Amino acid sequence: KYITQIRDLMSMSQKKTKEISELKRQLNARSPRPGSPGRPQSPRPNANIKELDALKQKCASLEKNNQDMTEGIEMLYESESRLMEANRELQAENDLLSAMVEELDVGTKSADSSLEEKLKQENETLKQTIASLQQEAKKTSSYENEIAELNQMILMLSSEVENMKKEETHPAKPVQAAHRKTDTSDEIWKQEMKKLQDEVNSLQEREKIRVRASTHLSKQDQSLHLKLETTNSDLENLRQLYNEKDTAYKRL
Repeated sequence: KYITQIRDLMSMSQKKTKEISELKRQLNARSPRPGSPGRPQSPRPNANIKELDALKQKCASLEKNNQDMTEGIEMLYESESRLMEANRELQAENDLLSAMVEELDVGTKSADSSLEEKLKQENETLKQTIASLQQEAKKTSSYENEIAELNQMILMLSSEVENMKKEETHPAKPVQAAHRKTDTSDEIWKQEMKKLQDEVNSLQEREKIRVRASTHLSKQDQSLHLKLETTNSDLENLRQLYNEKDTAYKRL
């Protein structure tokens, strides 16, 4: 637009310059030259003088218009220069935004890929944890059955020992023999009961360990879910920032 206006003004300026040159030529042709014998007097000198004055005024007006157009052309050149500079700055900013959008796009894709891989790994870990807990639950059920059976055996053995003590006889020699037999049997039963009780205690201790492990795994599961929520939030913020940059880029 500015270039078209400048060309039009330059064309008008050239036309005005030609008109001024023509008027000056006419003025010079009508004015007597110094040292010349003079030209024949016009029958209407006043009319010639007025015509010359009018030509001089028109010439001055055309020169003024030509000067104004020259100044206008210079202003248009300056405006065009400023406009081109602003356009270069805008293009540089546009290139910078394009690079930022491209970098952000690459970063978003990389973050999406990394997050997806991380989620797959965490999902696999959770599956393994669940399988382990299920296996522990089966073992616990088996342990509980064994503990119940051992407790039942302990009760039965205790009852038998008590019955044997009640059936002891008191004659001298037979009593001594019975006492020796009963004492020996009692010691054997006590040893068996101690073994069974130790095994029960061992199973109960393993059950406590399983409960603690289950609690720890539950806390670890909660921590993994919290990390997953945080990662999803970071990803959403990153996508929102990308959309804002993309919108700003499209406006430009």
